[in-house]
Amino acid sequence: MQSVRTAGKLGYCFGVSQAIEKAVKFAREGEPLYSLGTLAHNEVVVDQLTMNKVYPIKREQVVYSTAPVPSSGRRRRSLVV
Repeated sequence: MQSVRTAGKLGYCFGVSQAIEKAVKFAREGEPLYSLGTLAHNEVVVDQLTMNKVYPIKREQVVYSTAPVPSSGRRRRSLVV
């Protein structure tokens, strides 16, 4: 029988944590913030971001605005709007 071991502490890398903190701060200080895709892959975190006026959108939904772009898993040409 195989066993499954989990890490003692789970969390995000520094870059993801920092992006989430900055996005929430920006949205609290002004207008809602729309990110191109989610800033995290965790649905609970995405829900918390939405409650803090940080909304994930799809590329076809982008209009002129300020939008942080997650760097993970993105190709350069997919960022052209």
